[in-house]
Amino acid sequence: MRALDRETLATLARHLGWPAISLTMPLRRPGGDAQGDRIRLKNLLRTAEERLAEGGMRPAEMKSLMNPVWAFHDDLSRWRTTWSGLAVFITKDSTEVFRTRLRVTESLSVEDRFSLKPVLPELKEQGHFYVLALSQKRVRLFHGNAENLDEMEINDTPLSLSEALKYDDYDNQLQFHSGTSSGASGSTRRSAIFHGHGGSADTAKTDLGRFFRMVDHGIHGLLKNEQAPLVLAGVEYLLSIYRSVETYAHVVETPILGNPDEISSRDMQALALDALSSHFNAGLEQDLERFHERKGSRDVSRDLPEIVTAAHEGRVDVLFLKPTGAPEWGTYNASSGLVEVHPERSPGDWDLADLAAAETLLHGGSIHALDAEQPLREPAALFRF
Repeated sequence: MRALDRETLATLARHLGWPAISLTMPLRRPGGDAQGDRIRLKNLLRTAEERLAEGGMRPAEMKSLMNPVWAFHDDLSRWRTTWSGLAVFITKDSTEVFRTRLRVTESLSVEDRFSLKPVLPELKEQGHFYVLALSQKRVRLFHGNAENLDEMEINDTPLSLSEALKYDDYDNQLQFHSGTSSGASGSTRRSAIFHGHGGSADTAKTDLGRFFRMVDHGIHGLLKNEQAPLVLAGVEYLLSIYRSVETYAHVVETPILGNPDEISSRDMQALALDALSSHFNAGLEQDLERFHERKGSRDVSRDLPEIVTAAHEGRVDVLFLKPTGAPEWGTYNASSGLVEVHPERSPGDWDLADLAAAETLLHGGSIHALDAEQPLREPAALFRF
């Protein structure tokens, strides 16, 4: 299974022809009820088959069409997963099953084009990042993205406070881990002198500061040519000390608070993505600012029929919409450019916001899938011209 990306969504948007089956559903977290997920998929597939029969499809043709996704349903090995959602797109020529990094709503559409709205949140920026998990007993560095979080090796760096305190001279320890040498033997490593954890609070804080300088030196060496954001994970007291000595330029302001030794890798990834939301939403904030600056001009619109026409003509630069918003049914005539909006769904209708999204993708525009708390309540667009 592949993850959804912009190119894949654009390919799906090009399809036109009945039947085009679109199915999305959220999945349990690890350790949850996989059998329950399979039952939910089974029910959705049965409903899809009912709609195919209503559309006049014969049983033999239906069996051929649906067999690949039923095979997926029956393959128990495919359900040992950590993804958040499932998206299935079926035509007479192909069956595509995708994992989603974000939880999607449950939806089913059997039409002549795919419904893309439920999976548009997958277009949110998926840049890579690092997580530095700090505790006195354990230091770990992770590299992650929207799909994975993998622990990295940190060489020549003490990975615990007790290990750091085996050296009685921080400057020599720093030289040792820098690969420099002193003395005829070429080694700066001193005899092991363990300072212990007793003593005053000031001494403990000083020891932690020395420890974190060593860690920062190692991290800086690994990431010196990087510009990816680094999220800190740890208890607030330790993070405040680390921040006083850090030198990596791209540490994000929002940390993951708590003992990282007790946080699973999957939860660490989810918490990191939450901490990075403002960083990865920078493009959205800039586009919203552009939209509000041009409010009242012909460069922007909140009129859905106008947006549909502009999207078809390739004039939508940025489209804002809420994937969970109620559908606004209607039709679009490409020859005349006429858009009709209907109070209730009629035969041949389509969700006009979904249609605007498909046309925006096909013409290279950007789409921001807005969260429920965003102030824009209806689709809006910035025009190119």
